[in-house]
Amino acid sequence: MKRVLSLLLLITVALALFPQKVHVVKKGDTLWDLAGYYYNNPFIWRNIYNANMDKIKDPHWIYPGQEFLIPDVPADETTTSTEQPVEMTTEPAEDVYVEKETTDNAITYTTAADDEDIKNIKTIREDIKKIEQQKSVKISNAIEYAVAKSMAFKSGYISKENTFVGKISGLYKESFSMVAHEKIYIKLNGPQEDIVGKELIIYKWSNKVNDKNGNGYMGKHVNILGTVKVEGYENNLAFGTIISSYSVISPNDFVGYYDAPFVPTNDAYLKEPEDIRANLIGKIDPATRINEYTIVFVNTGKDAKVNSGDVFTVIRKDKTEKYYAAGALQILVPYENYSMATMLSIKGNADLSTNEELKLAYRNKNAYIMSKYSEISNIETKNIQNNTIIPINNVEEPAIEMKEEITIEETVQQPTPTKPEPVVEKTPVQQPVVEDIITQPVVKEALPVIEEETVKQDNTGFIIEEPKDTQQDTTEIIGQDEIIIIEEE
Repeated sequence: MKRVLSLLLLITVALALFPQKVHVVKKGDTLWDLAGYYYNNPFIWRNIYNANMDKIKDPHWIYPGQEFLIPDVPADETTTSTEQPVEMTTEPAEDVYVEKETTDNAITYTTAADDEDIKNIKTIREDIKKIEQQKSVKISNAIEYAVAKSMAFKSGYISKENTFVGKISGLYKESFSMVAHEKIYIKLNGPQEDIVGKELIIYKWSNKVNDKNGNGYMGKHVNILGTVKVEGYENNLAFGTIISSYSVISPNDFVGYYDAPFVPTNDAYLKEPEDIRANLIGKIDPATRINEYTIVFVNTGKDAKVNSGDVFTVIRKDKTEKYYAAGALQILVPYENYSMATMLSIKGNADLSTNEELKLAYRNKNAYIMSKYSEISNIETKNIQNNTIIPINNVEEPAIEMKEEITIEETVQQPTPTKPEPVVEKTPVQQPVVEDIITQPVVKEALPVIEEETVKQDNTGFIIEEPKDTQQDTTEIIGQDEIIIIEEE
């Protein structure tokens, strides 16, 4: 009994010393808006998420009736600081501020994001909602995830510099050939004492890649032949076991470090509504014909928001100047201004070559959504890095600017110290994506992001500008359905 009373007393004292607000989730709430309401800084929504991880499986989906603790002091380590406040010579004009706790428990303020960043975040979040609700399809001849992951690793990359750490000098003792499970010697460029235990790639660097449509000379292809695990090292000579071999490995092949690319799942696709073009600029072996599953290079990448799993159609013009599909390829790994890809299908006996014209046909839905979240994360990271700590005496308590930008369809009450009302927006409970996919039959041409209106206002009060009709793709590709095989989800 005494233990129970002591525990209750301890809890009471803790609550008295460290009071926390409790917010009951209402229709339309998001962590982003709750952080903007309680902390005046939507970029630190992770503080609420971190304090309620036992209740939140996915920070982008919360549900009415859930009760969240709102820490008085942000719990996210990225927003706290042990540095002393820095004196400001001039007072900032239009920044928003958020409370922080320092080592001496004094409350200070840190500048939050500027208005432009907040607008960008809102726009991206609306894009994510549209993507999640858009009808998706399956492509039966697309590469399965496990295969795509393996092919992405083996596809290599293009580089103007050869960052090798050594070359293969020969077989190790009683080994007979340079294949998997055999041992080899590696002549290193210099001292590499920490190389033991590392797994390196074995590659060739000889195939020059030129983009005749804008990028010019891009470098040489790093053609990955296999991997080797280093087991010993002495006097700039290392030895190790070949873990995997994808092609013929020979003396003087290069050895170097390589980070395996991330490949998202690709089980749902969205038809691309815009006319996005690219070109083939090379293939893994210049001396061989392009066949199905040949690794090829494309002159577009992250700069054009291309993602892993996206599907392009190889397009040509017939005698009547109409486009027809000559083949299809799938993006394996997008880089800044190019991508590694693999051929999915080729029409008949079409002899494809470099400089073929490509058109984006379908986007990998999962990768597309992840790229949008990555954009949000980049903006948040930039603001965390640029935040400046300001003493409380230098600023006045600001008003919450977001309240003027957002309206609420439900009954609106002014926030009070006892029960503040957060900014709200529509939740996934009222409009689940899965129902939209199941109830709508799949057609050969996926709907554009927004179909009817050019300007729309949702229940958060955000004005959403829809794509204009002139931006929609009206190009007809004859025979595309034969090259990219669509299945009903």
